[in-house]
Amino acid sequence: MATAYYLAAHGGHFPLVYSEQEQSTSHPPERPMLSVHDHALHVPTTAPIKFERNDSVIPSIQLPNETMNGQLESPFFRLPAELRNQIYEELLCANTPIKLLELSSRSRIPAPAPTYPAILATCKRIYEEAKDLLYTTHIFHAHPSLLTALPHLMTTSKPVLYPTVLSKIKRWQLTIRLDTDPRFTAAQATSAFSGAEFLELKAWQRASSVRE
Repeated sequence: MATAYYLAAHGGHFPLVYSEQEQSTSHPPERPMLSVHDHALHVPTTAPIKFERNDSVIPSIQLPNETMNGQLESPFFRLPAELRNQIYEELLCANTPIKLLELSSRSRIPAPAPTYPAILATCKRIYEEAKDLLYTTHIFHAHPSLLTALPHLMTTSKPVLYPTVLSKIKRWQLTIRLDTDPRFTAAQATSAFSGAEFLELKAWQRASSVRE
């Protein structure tokens, strides 16, 4: 399925991706999750970790200065912050385009490497250091009727539930059927995606039967 990409200036608008109408005799195949990759960061080990983008699409995110066990005896946390970030990237957002604007020049987006979000459940400190990489770099699948509520990354059986991380998601893919009425209004879609920085619309319909 050919795809054309249109990028607009950020602010009141966001980049849209329109997929061409597709004739299908069955439901559309599950598409590999798209993702966008951040470079490893060079952050002093004595300061809170910030996630920076070279293209300045996503603003810097200062992690909260919460009281937590520093785990100074852990070999992992004795690593420099930039090395920990490289590990997080390999587990959470590897093999992805470096810049969001690169999507406009690619006819096909490469399949992302496997993602291992279970690393975030290891301990509170890892969760605080790495959660933004997962939720701000990936393109999440919007719900067919609830839109930005209950989105999912890899499977519909594991939707994102918590508002604290839902608000971090700014990159979306929405699949719509052309042969049925949408289960949301134009006003609802405008409200849901008004703060998005990237939106892909994937349209499809069943092939009509032809009788001679």
